[in-house]
Amino acid sequence: MNSFMLLSNYGSSSNPADAVAALFAGIMGIAGAGLFILIMAICTLVPLAISVFLIICNWKIFTKAGEEGWKAIIPFYNLYVFYTLATNKTTKNVCFFTIVGISAAGFLIGIIGMIPYLGWAIVGILSPVFGIANVVTTVFIAFLNFGIAKSFGMDTGLCVLSIFLPIVARPMIAFGKSEYTGDKLTIFGKPDEDIPTV
Repeated sequence: MNSFMLLSNYGSSSNPADAVAALFAGIMGIAGAGLFILIMAICTLVPLAISVFLIICNWKIFTKAGEEGWKAIIPFYNLYVFYTLATNKTTKNVCFFTIVGISAAGFLIGIIGMIPYLGWAIVGILSPVFGIANVVTTVFIAFLNFGIAKSFGMDTGLCVLSIFLPIVARPMIAFGKSEYTGDKLTIFGKPDEDIPTV
């Protein structure tokens, strides 16, 4: 019911406060709906804009490193390419396949969680394990961000910044004057130069 209908219903009333209250309620109802729509638009468009901006940054980073830019838009494959650029082979394999395994297990547990009672019990039992798995994933992504900054010749301060604020460090790497040096982070195994070729 719109505010004009409310106002006309109370127009015959002897109390003008009723008419003003009805008009105010109608306006607030319209304003509330408009505010809700505005908040939903912001909550949708801001993350979308940030995602598009980061895809552009990743595309630029790939091309600066000699990779094809389209690889930045393929899920999981872009992560594999980033690990190839930023870390030695052993670190790449450990980190990438751990993250993929945790993601696949999380997807499977999500499906199991849809089963009433038994599935809920399984999810409840495994939730501490996935808490630890999320910490492991966060640490491996931190290795990746540090390694990317290092492979583009950034100093230690910017490498640490890339761990905590990758949304700031990625554009600096992508659009800055840094060049890909190939200096890779080694966490697991030996540096790639020390691995004998067959």
